[in-house]
Amino acid sequence: MNRQPPRPAWAGFTLLEVLIAMSLLSLILLLLFTALHTGGRYWHASEARVAAADKRRLTRAFIRKQFEQAVPLRQISSSANRVLFHGAADSVLYVSYLPAHHAGAGMYVLRMLARDKQLLLQYLNLHEEIDMRHPPPLEAANARVLLEDITALTFAYYGRKDGDESPGWHARWTNGGALPELVRIELEHGAEGPWPVMIAPTRARASRDQPQLTIAAGKE
Repeated sequence: MNRQPPRPAWAGFTLLEVLIAMSLLSLILLLLFTALHTGGRYWHASEARVAAADKRRLTRAFIRKQFEQAVPLRQISSSANRVLFHGAADSVLYVSYLPAHHAGAGMYVLRMLARDKQLLLQYLNLHEEIDMRHPPPLEAANARVLLEDITALTFAYYGRKDGDESPGWHARWTNGGALPELVRIELEHGAEGPWPVMIAPTRARASRDQPQLTIAAGKE
């Protein structure tokens, strides 16, 4: 029976052992890289979801606050004496406050609408001539994008219109004597689908004891 001589202690690895070791090391590195890449991808996706949720929450809060702070200012001139508010099913014009990062802190005539899959906020200075039924085009005034990828936007207004015995929901609000008591906003996002319905209260009645604003009125 032939016996191989013992391997000297100083002998190195064989080529086969080196190849096997390199293959195992490559496999381990591949698995580690895949795990890190997958973990990073899920991390970024989670961050994107959190950021989108925060943006949605902040936008909802901003929209709601806009109508909660709506001011029942009157437009007074030789041809008009009415509260500055005109609500349609797809847009609404009103007076409210803006924070400094939007247009400079202060009170503005604002118009909220959706166009080209964008939720837009158009703002006009109070001293400008305003036709509430035909406000200036977006290109002729300052406008800010609140949200992208908007596929539907609908407003409704709750209150007692002229001649109504009891308050109710209306697709339009042209009552020149008061704001609606509530504004309902239904918004649909392309990626997220319909948002929960927003209902915001307003300062419904103009106070005749307060000084009223006098600005030029558009043609009625």
